[in-house]
Amino acid sequence: MWRNFDRTSDLFKFTQTLNKARQAQGVVNNPFAEKWVDDQIYAFTRGKFFVGLTNNVYGQVHADVPNTGFSEGEILCNIYYSTDCVTIKNGVLGLYLNNGEVKVFVPKTSSFWAEHAQLNETSAEFLSE
Repeated sequence: MWRNFDRTSDLFKFTQTLNKARQAQGVVNNPFAEKWVDDQIYAFTRGKFFVGLTNNVYGQVHADVPNTGFSEGEILCNIYYSTDCVTIKNGVLGLYLNNGEVKVFVPKTSSFWAEHAQLNETSAEFLSE
């Protein structure tokens, strides 16, 4: 069925990055928790793994997501753009999504960053095209 699966394709690299981050954060061992729902944004966590999604493909949407389960002052970075980081302030994660983008944040202290830095940059190249 998958004999001709291209491990160099952009979609493979995108999915590989997501799966590596999920593994590093132990997502399967943590419960799903819905954190924000409105007409344009949906956000959830699985332990120390935060996902923000939007259905708005034109322009920017924003939400100040409370009660994320992250510590005050904790820095979270987007697994697809390592320089896209947010700091938890007053218990809130400021989420900004542009033109239908998806963001997946894990703590800057996560083993994901040390183990998968090269993979992360490859995925960022895919997303910037």
